[in-house]
Amino acid sequence: MQVLKVEVVHGLSVDRAVNGNADEWTKNESTLLGAPCTYYTPNDDKRDLLDGFANEHKPYSIAITALIDSPMKLFVQN
Repeated sequence: MQVLKVEVVHGLSVDRAVNGNADEWTKNESTLLGAPCTYYTPNDDKRDLLDGFANEHKPYSIAITALIDSPMKLFVQN
């Protein structure tokens, strides 16, 4: 398995239409799992990493794009 791209969203809604314009959040780029990683947070977000475990905070959303090389058939179900 080869990780191609990782996107981490913290404090934004899964429904992208309610998140506003792109200038209302910060986009940081680094590497994670050996692949390019983009990390999105709202501009006014002052939470700590551990605050994500509280029920009143919006969760993290992590998307990993990977290439799987296998002689077997792969079945993916959402």
